[in-house]
Amino acid sequence: MFSPPSIPSSFAQGTISAMVQSSCRWKAGEPLICDGVLRLSGNETYRRIANIRRSLEAYGVGHGTTIALMGGSSAALAIVLFAAFELGAVCCFIHTYEREDHNTSVVNHIDARLLVVGSQEFYHEKGARIASDAGVPLGVVKADATCLEFDGAPISSGSIPRQVAADDVAMLLLSSGTTGKPKAIVHTHRSLVAMAAAGTAVYGRCGDQDSVVLSMPPSFAAWIFTMLPFLAARARVHFTEWTGAEDYLALLAREDISVAALVPTVWRMALASATDRLALPSLRVAFFSGEPGSEGLVLALAALVPEVRTAYLASEIGCACGIAGGLDTLSRHGKASSVGRPVPNADVRMVDPESERLRDVPAGSIGEILVRGASLARGYWKNDDLTAARFVDGWWRSGDLGLIDGDGHVFVKGRLDNRINSGGIKIHAEEVEAAIITHPDIAMVAVVGEPDPQWGERVVAHVVVRRPGLIASDIIEFCAASGKLSSRKVPKAVHFHEHLPMTPTNKLNRRALRTPHGGLDA
Repeated sequence: MFSPPSIPSSFAQGTISAMVQSSCRWKAGEPLICDGVLRLSGNETYRRIANIRRSLEAYGVGHGTTIALMGGSSAALAIVLFAAFELGAVCCFIHTYEREDHNTSVVNHIDARLLVVGSQEFYHEKGARIASDAGVPLGVVKADATCLEFDGAPISSGSIPRQVAADDVAMLLLSSGTTGKPKAIVHTHRSLVAMAAAGTAVYGRCGDQDSVVLSMPPSFAAWIFTMLPFLAARARVHFTEWTGAEDYLALLAREDISVAALVPTVWRMALASATDRLALPSLRVAFFSGEPGSEGLVLALAALVPEVRTAYLASEIGCACGIAGGLDTLSRHGKASSVGRPVPNADVRMVDPESERLRDVPAGSIGEILVRGASLARGYWKNDDLTAARFVDGWWRSGDLGLIDGDGHVFVKGRLDNRINSGGIKIHAEEVEAAIITHPDIAMVAVVGEPDPQWGERVVAHVVVRRPGLIASDIIEFCAASGKLSSRKVPKAVHFHEHLPMTPTNKLNRRALRTPHGGLDA
């Protein structure tokens, strides 16, 4: 059987390095990681990891060295990540869509000693400017992951080589920035290994005969939350950059993908572009997260695949703290927007969001979602005050609102900062959106609060319609007659758009809609 070369005998169990080495052994002659350039067996994967590790070590990367990485979803960057883990380095993917001055400040904030980018010209050129402004050297990984090329003098690790331990910091995950300034969230090898072990609980299928595609950028937590469980299960992981719904569906068919994960908005785009002749015989699970589902989405996905899965995940909690559910829950009346129940060994509770002492709300009432479990992050990088406020007595305060129904299913009801205060009545934007999206001629909707001289704020809907000719009064009357919303929650105005602003993770960007006309042409 294949034995990966040059593995120090001191490598501890309970680390991502040990997990990757095990998967490489067991998939020695079979495809393990792939992209548009590479199709690597376990044997070939580990040889490249070892080569990159030696290159990083020779350049001065050692235990505790922080490395910033930037690029699209690729096998090459995954290999750099695993090579750095073997040295005990701390890795952080920076957002490719951000301004260069912002990324420069992030590189400095996380104390990065090196920036590594993908080989594509766009990333190379942008990375060179960021590295120069941040005063750090640049490394470029070849597309085939055979070597790293450095621009700048070698760095000094400043640490004595030592065994990588489970409680060593491994990764800093940047929040997406949809709720404010991005934060760097600290994960250890232990928390990453725990989330890797929770694959089946979250995705339903996660075995050595499965295959999954990662089309999201690696700077988003969903990339690592998807890759680690499937790699740990010795499934085939296919990396790609998003180029459109049609290309995505074609890749699912061409690569015999068994598990596909997208946010609901992008699933709707993919389903809208699908033809009647779409055939995905290998696809067994359609997974969505990031925002609540709907009955229409669940039914459409259930017609395509045998299993539909959803989960509540966040950068701070990972998969082993997650809340997850399958079609057995989602297909039940009134459950399509549920995120399921806590995965095994995780826990969830609802507390009064105004309470500092974690006071639980009555059963069935809306409260702030708190979770705990094995993959809980250590806290926020260089932010002790925020860590103390959000990580309390072993629980993470999410800032999300939710409730647990009589069957023990969790429903997310929006964020604290998405509440609209109309005359003292607290209205959750997501609740109004859930009512409007049931209109058969509404394709997309986002609800925000706008200033109102009498009530403080009023409810305003921004919609994309399927049928031309729909007018604001049609939607307002539909909401009033639906019985789902009280009169105060019915939109007082409706703006029509050809498209709605989205975040880089394809979630609704409500902040952009709080400007006149939503920052778009009405």
